[in-house]
Amino acid sequence: GGIGIQYIRAYAPLAGSAKNWQPPIRISTDADNITPPDLDISSDGHLHVVYAKSIGRGSGVYYLSSTDYGETWSDTKLVYDNSSSERMVSEPKIALGGDGTIHVVWVEHNYPESFPPIGIRYANSKDGGNWNAPINLGDGPYHYPEVATKGDQEVHVVWSGANPDRFKFHRWSRNSGIDWLYMWRDKDLGGFQYSPALALDSLGRLYW
Repeated sequence: GGIGIQYIRAYAPLAGSAKNWQPPIRISTDADNITPPDLDISSDGHLHVVYAKSIGRGSGVYYLSSTDYGETWSDTKLVYDNSSSERMVSEPKIALGGDGTIHVVWVEHNYPESFPPIGIRYANSKDGGNWNAPINLGDGPYHYPEVATKGDQEVHVVWSGANPDRFKFHRWSRNSGIDWLYMWRDKDLGGFQYSPALALDSLGRLYW
C-alpha cells in the first residue's frame, strides 16, 4: 500500500521552482486501492477534496476540506458507501456551486470484471457532512466524468462512453442537482474515448 493522500502548495508566481513548494502534508491515511483525488476551491478560499477507495473494506467515495488554505484538514466524510463486494467505484470529480452546494460524480463498475463500466453516479451536499442519496446520471458503458458549475445552481456533467457506445455525453441541472435534463449524446462514433474537460470563462461561457 501507499502512504495516503498528500497535499502540497506554493505561491503561484514562484511555483516554477521545486524549492518554493512547501513540504507535503498527509491529509488522509487511506492508502490501499485509492484512486487519484480531485480538488476544487470555493469562492471563500476553502479547499475541497474527493477521492475513492475502489474496492475492499471501506470501499466508497470520500470527502474532506480545509478552511485555512491547507494548514489543517477536516475529518474524512463518507459521500457514498459501496457496500457491495460485487461493485467498485472510481474516477471521482468535484465542483463547488455558487450557492455553496458541493457536487461529486464518480463511476461505478462491476467487480471483479471491471470493464466495461456500468454508469455515472452523482451526489451532493450543502455542508460536506450530510450527503444526499446518489443519483444515476447514466447507466451504460460510461466512464471518465467531469463536472462544472455555472452561477448559483447550474451543474453540468460530461463523460465518455466505452465500447460499444463510444460517444461523448452531457447532462445538466438548473437547480443544484435536484432535477436533471435529458442526456445528450454526440453523433460521431469515436475510437478510445478518454477523459473530457470543462471550463468556464469570465463571461459565463462553458467550454467542453
